[in-house]
Amino acid sequence: MKKYFRVLALFLFTALIFNTNAQDKSQKIDEYLEKCCEYGIFNGSALVSERGNIILKKGYGYANFEWNIANEPDTKFRLGSITKQFTAMLIMQLAEKVLLT
Repeated sequence: MKKYFRVLALFLFTALIFNTNAQDKSQKIDEYLEKCCEYGIFNGSALVSERGNIILKKGYGYANFEWNIANEPDTKFRLGSITKQFTAMLIMQLAEKVLLT
């Protein structure tokens, strides 16, 4: 249920800012992400661009809660993925069948 609420909230938020200028959009997105961070829904960095121009580049919350280190726009996050092995195997199978160009 919480996941659906997040998706609905993001959809409504996007609809509200669709017809405003970049400055207003940036401010509204920033306010929204600040609230999400305050409620514990979002913690990370955001980069928003419109037609190739960056309108928001900011970190929210903490990169390290123990040491109170804040997220910055250029914070590096450790990401894990179990799909890399499957992707590698599929690429090797395509290479074996000489289907890659």
